[in-house]
Amino acid sequence: MVTGPTGLGKTMFGVALAFATEAKKPFLHWKAGRAARVLYVDGEMSRREMQRRLREEAARAGRTPQHLYVLSREDFDDMLPLNTEAGQKWMDEKIAEVRPDLILFDNIQALLVGDNSKEESWSPVLPWMRSLTKRSIGQIWFHHTGHNEGHAYGTKTREWQLDFCILLERVNTDDKDLTFTIKFTKARARRPENLDDFADTTIRLRNNRWEITSGGAKKEKVPTGSRIAYDLLKRAIAEVGEVPPVGDNAPAGTKGVKVETWQRYCKTGSITKGEGDAFRKAFGRAAEKLHALGLICVWAEWVWIPLVAFEA
Repeated sequence: MVTGPTGLGKTMFGVALAFATEAKKPFLHWKAGRAARVLYVDGEMSRREMQRRLREEAARAGRTPQHLYVLSREDFDDMLPLNTEAGQKWMDEKIAEVRPDLILFDNIQALLVGDNSKEESWSPVLPWMRSLTKRSIGQIWFHHTGHNEGHAYGTKTREWQLDFCILLERVNTDDKDLTFTIKFTKARARRPENLDDFADTTIRLRNNRWEITSGGAKKEKVPTGSRIAYDLLKRAIAEVGEVPPVGDNAPAGTKGVKVETWQRYCKTGSITKGEGDAFRKAFGRAAEKLHALGLICVWAEWVWIPLVAFEA
């Protein structure tokens, strides 16, 4: 899910992502793993305005996409909300025609019906969303913030079953460039070796070019001891992990180990050549770094690797 204030530039950001993904081209500091068929579902903008934005991105990219398909709600009077069975059936027929690898839904407020501040409007989407995933169709859902631009409008439960959540934050500048900061508030694929993919990154659209103004390009180095400790924690969980008792703040079904068990694995795995105090200090530094980067969660005597980014 990509969330941002109204008028910040979410659609322009989404169109740029779609262009890059369709052709396996780099966008900012990311690159798609392969070329893909992309469907962009626009539920809010006029057909004319969407066409204008597509032409502008085509000029920036220097090409016309071959496998990007745009569905404008203005073209379909019979399109129904996607949190209804009839609406999902209607969209499934369009998906069968396009056969996309990725769909961008822009946006939740425009494509669903009901009170978007409550869980009831989103719950009917979940089974259908999971069915798309089972069909190997990736999805990006765009959403608005409310008066508080620090988080998505409405219920936090909307994010629970999503793999990634991005918040676009407004950056006030003296010029007229489109500028905002990208923050991953949730990232299930975050690992020591790919932290730069999820770093806070400020970008702008200037002189008809997308560019990074800060963050993103710099890799945050994970010390060797922390990398070894992280791998040993994964090994410990795989071999002797168990679900912490209810009330220990671990998500339901998440396996972990006790910190003393992790320490034992680290001692056997030699994260340092020292013994006694030297080992305890090395282990403490490694654990502290992993925790600070959101790569582990610690509660009481338990430690586990989160399915989502650690949120203090």
